[in-house]
Amino acid sequence: MVWEGQNVGLYGLTTNQEVDFTPDYEAGDIRDNNGYGGVASIGVKINDVIGVEAGYGYVTGEDDPVGKNHNDEAWAVYLQAPITLAQGVTVVPEIGHYDYEENDTNEDQGYESYFGAKWQISF
Repeated sequence: MVWEGQNVGLYGLTTNQEVDFTPDYEAGDIRDNNGYGGVASIGVKINDVIGVEAGYGYVTGEDDPVGKNHNDEAWAVYLQAPITLAQGVTVVPEIGHYDYEENDTNEDQGYESYFGAKWQISF
């Protein structure tokens, strides 16, 4: 999936605090912010009990207030293994990593890695 939008921060899409993807009102003019991104995932069911899925996502934004030019990007990857314990009962362990890249002054904005699991019972 690939997307492009203008002022998408109003819909909750962000990379970090550097570019907030919302419009700026400066000098009597509205400065629009542009956002672009995409995501890809692939999965396979190994047998009736276990499967594997991996994915990658990327987002970038262009914030152009008067006298400045802010661009920001971030990406994330994940790997999960859906496990069916019984009909309608699943647990999905997942490991992932977010990287917020550098800002306009080449300062590292950090990263975070995570591990978790979702339990689900469908009636």
